Amino acid sequence: MEVDVEICGTDQIFNALFGRTMLKKFKNKDKFVVAVTLMENPKTGELMSKSKGTGVFLDVSAHDMYGQLMAQPDEMIKILLINCTHLSLEKIDKIITLPNQRDAKMILAYEVTKFIHGEEEANKAQEYFINTIQKKKLPDDIQEYRVKDISLNIINLLVQV
Repeated sequence: MEVDVEICGTDQIFNALFGRTMLKKFKNKDKFVVAVTLMENPKTGELMSKSKGTGVFLDVSAHDMYGQLMAQPDEMIKILLINCTHLSLEKIDKIITLPNQRDAKMILAYEVTKFIHGEEEANKAQEYFINTIQKKKLPDDIQEYRVKDISLNIINLLVQV
């Protein structure tokens, strides 16, 4: 009841407006309701979801965000480009008609990551993805542990490191 703005999906407009009415009645306070489009897979009807592992979260690193976007199904590319970037619809239409959907998805992942984390981090995330996922190279920053006691079983070794 101490909010000025509520952001919700279009599926929650009724609840948000009811809360707005209650806030006005009990506290004589106005609340704005901002309803955003749900990002639904046009093929399956499933919504992006944390519980289904299809969410993309704002509080993750640029590398993780880029990877989460690359993990989205191909049919989500257009919806995500429209809802999560500042690209024109004309440019989006060109992107989604690229011969290789992976290229379209990489543009999506780059644009969203750039919007949230900045251009430099988006470049690093894209380079990391290309090297570690596409080219299957080991990351440069992988941690290395040297084992002195070779009699350790694997469980104790994992606990130790």
